[in-house]
Amino acid sequence: MKSSTKKLMAAALVGAFALATVGLVFAQGARTKVVWYIGLGTGASAQQVPIQKAAVERFNKSQDKIELVMEVVDNNVAADQLAARIAAGNAPDFVGPVGGDGYAKFRGQFADLTPLIAKFKPDTSGMDEALLKFYSAGSVREGLPYAVYPSFIFYNKDLFDEAGLPYPPAKFGERYQGRTWDWNTLRQIAMKMTIDANGKDATETGFDAKKIVQFGFVNQWNTGATAMATTFGAASLTNAQGRAQIPANWINAWKWYQNGIWKDRFMPNQEEMGQEVFGSGNNFNSGKFAMAYTHLWYQCCLDGGANAKVKNWGVAVVPSYNGKYTAKLHADTFRIMKSSKNQDAAFQAMWWLMQQPDLLRTYGAFPADERLQDDFISEINKKYAQNAKINWQTVKDSLKYVDVPSHEQWVPNYLKSFDILTKFANRIFAEPNMNINAEASKLRVDLQNSFNQAR
Repeated sequence: MKSSTKKLMAAALVGAFALATVGLVFAQGARTKVVWYIGLGTGASAQQVPIQKAAVERFNKSQDKIELVMEVVDNNVAADQLAARIAAGNAPDFVGPVGGDGYAKFRGQFADLTPLIAKFKPDTSGMDEALLKFYSAGSVREGLPYAVYPSFIFYNKDLFDEAGLPYPPAKFGERYQGRTWDWNTLRQIAMKMTIDANGKDATETGFDAKKIVQFGFVNQWNTGATAMATTFGAASLTNAQGRAQIPANWINAWKWYQNGIWKDRFMPNQEEMGQEVFGSGNNFNSGKFAMAYTHLWYQCCLDGGANAKVKNWGVAVVPSYNGKYTAKLHADTFRIMKSSKNQDAAFQAMWWLMQQPDLLRTYGAFPADERLQDDFISEINKKYAQNAKINWQTVKDSLKYVDVPSHEQWVPNYLKSFDILTKFANRIFAEPNMNINAEASKLRVDLQNSFNQAR
C-alpha cells in the first residue's frame, strides 16, 4: 500500500495532535535509543515496511529526545529470534503489533503498563471500557487497545449472481431462503457453488471431485486447530483443574471441516490450497472461491482495482452453531518488554505509533479508538471503490459476538502444545481417512503430557 505526500502530511498532523493531547512529556537530555521489534505479529510484509519506516522517520523528526529504531523480522522466525534474544539478555524495548498467539508465546515477559499509564496519562477516552479490560489481568495491564480484527464471511458477488443465489445475510438473526443461517446452511450453499470442469456442482450426480475448477468455501488462513474449532463455539483446552480437555463442540467442528474437504468436497485440501490456479494459498483472491471465512486483516491481501480477480465482493455475518454466533476476534497491540531499561521512552514512542492512521491502514486494522475509525473506513472504501461496497455495520456488529475464551488462549508449555495442535490440524487437510474421535482422544493425552512437562 502506497501513501501519497498528502496522506503522509495528514498522518503527521494527526500524530502531532496526538502528542499534544495525550499528555506525554519527553524526557530531557540526550536521545534515548528505543528498539521496536516487528514481525511477531503483522508488519513484516513488503507493503508494510515502507509505511512503518516513514512513521519512524516522522517520529524521530518530531522530537530530539528519543531515537526510535525498527527491526523487521520474518514472521516465520520472529518468535524463535525473540526467544533467543531474551535468553541472551538482548531483548528489544517493545514489540508489535502482536496478537494473542504472540502474547501467549511470551507470557510473563511483558511489562505491566499500569505505572507508565499513571505517569504519562495517555488519552484513552475514545476506547471502550470492555476493550481496556481485555488487556488486563486483575491489576496488571500489559497492553492498551489498538487494533481489532473482527471475523466474518467474504463472498464473491459475481459467483453468486452466476449461480442465481441470493447473497449471504449481512445482519445477525437474518435467515437465508427461509433457513437458519448456520454452518449447515453454508455447507449446502458451498456445495452448490463448487463446480467441476464439466459444469456440474457438488450436489449433482456425476460431479468429478478430481476436476474442481471452483470451490464454494475456504477458511482463509485460519486453519489452526482452535481457529477452526471456535467456529462452533468458544471453549477452553483446559478444565477447572488445569488439565487438558477437548470440548465436544470442537470435535464436531473438526468433523465438519474434514467432511467439507474430503466427502462433500466444497473445501480445498492441503495440496489444492497451494496450487497456483487457486491463488497459491491466497485462495479467495484467486476469484475461484464463492465464500471465505477470515478476519478484517485479509483486506490487505485482497487485490483491488480493475485488475482484481474478484471483481465484486461483499461481507456477511458468520453462521451460527446450535443457535449461537461466534465471530472469533484477533486483537493486536504493542507490548513493552519487562527487561527493557528504557520503559519510559518506549511507552512514549509506542503510544505515538498507536495514533498514526497510516499504520492502522497498512495493518488492515479496525481502530479500537473510535476517533480513528472514520479515517480507516474512508481509506478502505477508496481502495476497493471498484470492487466492493463494504457494509461496515456487519463488521462492527461482529465485535458483539467475539470468542471468550479466545481461540488464541494460553495453555501450559505453550510452544510445544501449539506444535501439537498444529500437527493435528494439518492432518485434517492431508489425511482423508483420519478418525477424528480417536485422534482427538490422542490429542488430549499429548496435550496433557505437554502440560505436565511445564510443571
